Amino acid sequence: QRYWYNYHYANPESNVNVLSLAGETGSYLMMISDPSTISYVYYAQQLNASLYALDQRFYGDSRPTEDTSIDKSRISSLDKQLKI
Repeated sequence: QRYWYNYHYANPESNVNVLSLAGETGSYLMMISDPSTISYVYYAQQLNASLYALDQRFYGDSRPTEDTSIDKSRISSLDKQLKI
């Protein structure tokens, strides 16, 4: 599974972490690196937080199968997305 992390705003005194889970699009590095367009990146910057992004296993480039038809969508569930 693809993932990204950004420790640019973090400092040792902060215990704040921000996790971005992609929806019906894939994840990409900008999701955790551009405070001018992504609000939670701005807040992470203000809170000295670490940022993490996980690619959605069914829609992103981390697809578990090439067949993304409706029949195969049963392999994608919220429970499976939240298991880390």
